[in-house]
Amino acid sequence: MKVAILVYGEYREFDNVVDSWKILDSLDCDFYFSTWSKSKQNNKKLGIFREFDVTHEMILKHYPKAIIDIRNPDDYIELHNNWGSSAKIYNHWKNCVKLLEDSKKEYDFILVLRPDLYFSLSDDYNEFSLETLKSIYKENGVLLYGDYKKYDDIDGKPIFFASDYFMFGSYDILKKLLMDSSNFGGDIHYSLGKYMFDLNIEPIVNKIIKADIVRPNAFYYSFDNISIKINPINESFYSRDYFHRKQVEWDLTLIKKPLSD
Repeated sequence: MKVAILVYGEYREFDNVVDSWKILDSLDCDFYFSTWSKSKQNNKKLGIFREFDVTHEMILKHYPKAIIDIRNPDDYIELHNNWGSSAKIYNHWKNCVKLLEDSKKEYDFILVLRPDLYFSLSDDYNEFSLETLKSIYKENGVLLYGDYKKYDDIDGKPIFFASDYFMFGSYDILKKLLMDSSNFGGDIHYSLGKYMFDLNIEPIVNKIIKADIVRPNAFYYSFDNISIKINPINESFYSRDYFHRKQVEWDLTLIKKPLSD
């Protein structure tokens, strides 16, 4: 069975995490990338400034057959007053569907990812494959990594929350979800959670593979206002605990801005 892997959003730390993506090699898959022409991750308090142009070659050297669309946000009027909001995510999601349709290829499943994820196997599994995914997948469900929550606000009104950075499901369900995101509005996490509830899409917790969002301070430190690459002693240096600590450090020292992808 064939899987379309849709990678959306800012390039960020893709070049530093892509080695961990070898875990996906067991899938019979094609890659589609929708990303921005510039990647920017700056943290004044940590002295880390990561800004660079994104080119096709930066992706093709890892995935030579990938379909890539590098977009300039200035070209999209709907983003002019929404820069830094979930509108950027919806823009990429719709574009990913367009790339799929333009390919004229048929797929059984879709896996939606963001570029700055570091993958590792959960302790209870020794392989990542389509068969292991299918073993916990349900027909009207979406496999998520991260949170899915339902709770009530102070007025008793239900609120839903779902993580968007790892989603696996049937081609039909996820294609419809990505296209329907045009009508989401507001924050992606709450809109996605409510959408899944309203359409009776079952959230399935992914316990096979771990996907950790990686911040620049996991790979760089500042010296005399210059970002210097960390040279780890061995591969075990990069652990889930390490990435989590660095993510917390980054987020706590970053001037808060709206969600951006």
